[in-house]
Formats: sequence, C-alpha cells, structure tokens
Amino acid sequence: MIVKKYKKIIIVCVVLVGLIIANKTLVKQEGFFLNNALSYVFKPLGTIFSTPAWWLQEKLLLFKNIGELKTENQRLFYDNLNLQSELAKLKDVSEQNKILREELKLAPREEYNLEPALVIGKSSGSNGEVIYINKGRREGIREHQAVLVGEGVLIGKVIGVTDNTAKIQLVIDNNFKVNAKTIESGGKGVVEGRFGTSALMKMIPQTVKLNKGDTIVTSELSAEIREGLLIGYIQDISTTSDNLFQEATVLFPVDFDKLHLVWVLK
Repeated sequence: MIVKKYKKIIIVCVVLVGLIIANKTLVKQEGFFLNNALSYVFKPLGTIFSTPAWWLQEKLLLFKNIGELKTENQRLFYDNLNLQSELAKLKDVSEQNKILREELKLAPREEYNLEPALVIGKSSGSNGEVIYINKGRREGIREHQAVLVGEGVLIGKVIGVTDNTAKIQLVIDNNFKVNAKTIESGGKGVVEGRFGTSALMKMIPQTVKLNKGDTIVTSELSAEIREGLLIGYIQDISTTSDNLFQEATVLFPVDFDKLHLVWVLK
C-alpha cells in the first residue's frame, strides 16, 4: 500500500536522478539541449535568490563598518579630551614657571638677607588680608620681618610662624601700618591699609609739597621694617577735614591677587 501511495513520487525522483547523471555525462557537448534546458529553468531562480542575498550581505557589512567607525570616533574623542587636558596642564605649569622666572629676575639685588618662599594660601575678609608661605622657623622666619617682591617692593610683614609655614599680613589689610616718606619731598607719614583693596598715606604735614606719582618708601622711623623699601606711588591727594594734614592714596606696583614667589627679609 505504501509503495503504491508513493509510486508517482518515486518515479519522478528516479527520472530526475537519471537526467542529472545524463547531463553530467553530456554537459561538455556544446549546445546539448538538456544542459540548456536546466540552465533556462534554474538560472532565473538563482538570479532571484542571489539578489536579496547580495543586498543583505552589503547591508550587514555596512552596519558592521558603521559600528567600527562609531567605536573609533569615540576612542578619538576621548583621546582628544585627554590631550586637551594634558595641554592645559602643560600651559599652566609653563605660565607658573614664567612668573617664577620673572620674579627671580626681579629679586632685590641689594645686600639683604632674603629667604625666598612660595605662596601656598590666601585669606580675605574678616580674618584680614593675609597670605601663607611654605617657610617657617626652620628657615629663620620670625614675626615682624618684612616680606618683599621684585626690586624691594614691600607687600607685608610676618605676623605668625610655625616650623614650616608663616602667615603674612598684606599692606592692604585694615590693621597694617608702617612709617613712610616720599622720596621727592622727604615728607613723612603713616601708610595704612584700607578695606583690603588699597592703602592711604596719612598724617602728612600741610607744609610738604606732594605731587601725583611721587614715590613712597618706608622711613627710618619704622621700628620693625627697615628704611627704603618701596611701598608705592601717590595717586590722589586730599586734605583732612580739620585742614591739619594731607592724605594720599597709594598706587601699588604689584597685583596682590597674583603673588606666587615672595622674599622674607631676615
């Protein structure tokens, strides 16, 4: 029963096998009809199915390339960020070295016993206008010593010391005071800090001739700080309300926000 049921299928298979064998035997003969017939039947089918396969292969290859390109772009992006970061660090170090070289070049050349120190901190406001340096008692730093920059420019004095650090009160601190005089006229007075931003030379006698731009230095009357240190220059001149004294605002030759290297006068 089973043989009868699949008899037609078996016959078709046998015929096909026979045709394939015959085709292999005669395929080399030019123009053989069976070879041409099979090509006629199967070639369109191959074309139909090969085109989608080729399209799919191309799309898969495209997606693969896009994925690889995206990964490479991400890597380059982060590499670029890292390079920018390193460049910024190098620029910062270079700028600091430039500032230090300039300070060293402008260091006082007189016969002073100077101790160079780096500024490691700053405090403004209710605690006063102070900076902190990386030198202390071990280097011979003591309270009341003058602190300089450049060619003997006074910026403050030592008011606190530890073994390794020191606290410097700046000239612009409200509690800072130093006896001073003008080089041009010899007029004497007292320089006092104001509001953490400026200073005022006070108690200058009315008989003294003052001019804008006159040079202000520490005077011989100062008990703690030696004579002749540059403080600044006269900017504006006024008279006290009682008309007894003159006052002059001080123009500083240094930017107190950009202190990096200072010199302690021992």
